[in-house]
Amino acid sequence: MSNSFKIALIVAFAVLVPFIGGACSCFNKMNLSPMRGGMSPDGTGTMTIWMGGVRPTVEDESGNVVTGSYSFLDYHQEGASYDMRVQIIHSNKISVDDVGGVGILQFPDDITGFAAVYDDYMGHSGPLEIQAGLSTVPITSNHALNAEPGHQLVIVRVPPALVPAEGAPELWYENTMTFQINPVRPIQVKAIMAATVPTGGGGYYYLPVCPAVRSFADVPPVEIPETPPTESIPFPRLADLPHPGGPLVYNLDEGSIYALRYFPRLDFNSAAHTEGFGFVNTGTKASTVTFHAYDVNGQSIADSPNWNWPAGGQGAYQAEGLLQLSQPAQGWVEARTSEYDLLGFFLTQWFPWGFLEGMDGAAVFTETMNIGVIPRIQMQSPYTTEVQIVNPGYEGMSVALQKSYATGGNFLGSFPVPARGALVTDLTAYGSFDGALYLESGHPFIATATIRHGNDCVATANAVAFGDRAETLFASHIVLWPGIYSTSINLHNGGNGSDATAEIRPYYANGTPMAAPFNVTVPRSATVTLTDTQLGLPDGASSEGWLEIRSPGKPLAGCITFGDPVRHLYESTLPLQAAGSKNFYYAQVANGDVGGVVYSTGISVVNPSTTTPVNISISVHKSDGTLNGNVVNRTLAPGEKYVRQLSTMEGVGTLENQASGYIHVTAEAPVLSFVLFFDQQFNFMSAVQAQSK
Repeated sequence: MSNSFKIALIVAFAVLVPFIGGACSCFNKMNLSPMRGGMSPDGTGTMTIWMGGVRPTVEDESGNVVTGSYSFLDYHQEGASYDMRVQIIHSNKISVDDVGGVGILQFPDDITGFAAVYDDYMGHSGPLEIQAGLSTVPITSNHALNAEPGHQLVIVRVPPALVPAEGAPELWYENTMTFQINPVRPIQVKAIMAATVPTGGGGYYYLPVCPAVRSFADVPPVEIPETPPTESIPFPRLADLPHPGGPLVYNLDEGSIYALRYFPRLDFNSAAHTEGFGFVNTGTKASTVTFHAYDVNGQSIADSPNWNWPAGGQGAYQAEGLLQLSQPAQGWVEARTSEYDLLGFFLTQWFPWGFLEGMDGAAVFTETMNIGVIPRIQMQSPYTTEVQIVNPGYEGMSVALQKSYATGGNFLGSFPVPARGALVTDLTAYGSFDGALYLESGHPFIATATIRHGNDCVATANAVAFGDRAETLFASHIVLWPGIYSTSINLHNGGNGSDATAEIRPYYANGTPMAAPFNVTVPRSATVTLTDTQLGLPDGASSEGWLEIRSPGKPLAGCITFGDPVRHLYESTLPLQAAGSKNFYYAQVANGDVGGVVYSTGISVVNPSTTTPVNISISVHKSDGTLNGNVVNRTLAPGEKYVRQLSTMEGVGTLENQASGYIHVTAEAPVLSFVLFFDQQFNFMSAVQAQSK
């Protein structure tokens, strides 16, 4: 269902958080102009900003749970956004009409005389409600938002009249706040946008949503200068706002706050298959994590005890151990983490004859989607594909599916998914096809596919949100060893309304062109698969490099698959990258002889710039976070790809054997990267996706 909040807008002063010309959707939507402000000689401080907003909708309202999403857009930062999905749990049968919005500002504690007004210069003006001089406000019964020493909190509330009717266009107002300061001086102001929920005792809980923090110490300040009030005030960069890295839950029944991570697949049978789950804690605080398993009907299977993830530590465990399973189970798992800096992965393991036949990994979902595509479906015999679509919400939903193949696509139908449940299907009822699967729903979901070549190998392809399609995509590693190792890429053209032309640009590892750029047509709604020489890899020769794909005006989604083209002992699939990163982690590493299995991990790092070198650092860490070997520092020339097995990286020294741990890569400019780990006999090969902090 969909409803509106009674008071969804927040006064623009709360948007001292860095959103110039931004918008906020679902719980509330808002557009903002740049802010002006400063001090007059008589000690009057002023801040002025224009704000426009609309009444929004929410994602989910069911019993004691309300879920909604904030998305602040900053058009001055090339479309950068701060996206925040918030879930509120309250046994008092909370509804969207109970949820309001305020701005909480932090000022020096000697400032007085706060006042604020709004005016649209079309006959609509009036005061804004101000509550100043506060030292603390409750977030939940166990958490509070406190003013930093020497400061006070100031709450600004918007009159209901400023909120447009549902479906009505934006209403724009100029908002001006004044205050008295003595002595006149520059000051720093911080702001948090918060949702409000009645406590039941006449007060409110204040739930930070932008930025979603628990302390003003984590909020970047805004400088109000000692200059006339017409001065334009610069904001911190959007990227500097702290973010929990996924959906945030305010459980008002428990008084707890936790972030969510989603493992889209749980398929345990002690005789044939299981999943491995893991996290690396990239933060400075230990985190308490619990795992909660649900079956395909949405019924609880198991709840884990508390697991401790130390700061800087990594842990990887079999699902049956984490959840203490003793019977076969199929469904999905929600992880709840008290700290926000955890990056996760899962490994699907296939051992139908009692020994490992295949294994492949994918990243844990930190966000849901309403429209997405699973970029690899392979069903032509002897391949099979099992699709799992998870509804993490508290209301039942339906999802529309469309198969996509080389020449187009066909609608398969709309299918129900229970609340907290999953739809599991092998799609065989709709005819075998190779390509991709388009998914769309009015409710948030996550999805994954498990692809098997008979019982020989297994690969995993997570759904890609439609918002993550891109006009430029990269494959940081392509390789051809005839008869031994092959590379294929899927490109999906969905949502563009017409055919797309993809320009393929292959490069050798030293950055020189492998072949002249060439064009490939991807028909509307179709998925095109390109393999080996179709990617520009030389025919009949062992070679490797990297790839850039350009499709101006037509964003595409895609994935890359590495595999054994003859014996099919191994395959691994991971998404194409739309952009590089300067700071990222791989949440799993295995290297050396552990328990009689000899592991290797290979890493590829690409400098996509054609003009500028970039310095990189690579460090390998044990599960406890300590360094394994030495930090490897290297300068990549323009277009250069650095690819090595970890044990052969220049300067790494001697690596201790390890079955788990993580890799940390930093760079002075964005780079592309991926990791594969495998065993000496190539019984399996598993991708590990790069995850940015």
